[in-house]
Amino acid sequence: MTRGEVERIGSVLETIATRLGIKKPLKRAQVLDSWPDIVGPKIARETRADQIRNTILFVTCSSPVWAQELGMLKPQMLPKIRAAVGPGIVTDIRFRTGRM
Repeated sequence: MTRGEVERIGSVLETIATRLGIKKPLKRAQVLDSWPDIVGPKIARETRADQIRNTILFVTCSSPVWAQELGMLKPQMLPKIRAAVGPGIVTDIRFRTGRM
């Protein structure tokens, strides 16, 4: 399969997802699944992307220190998420501590 064929298949699948009204839920799932790739292995070991509600991504952190640190890194993280899944899927991130 050539690159052009893959791109056309992707375009068709995106059109179908839009028509079925599942494009945004698929993009939200992509954020959760791609979290380690978006933030890198060091942060991924200490965090878990749990859910997206009303464009807010909720992330559980292993400690209050990680939650505070990532809160300061939020301005750098949001553009990476937008680059991965497009605009409007995640507009804010809330960090909380909990079991990993």
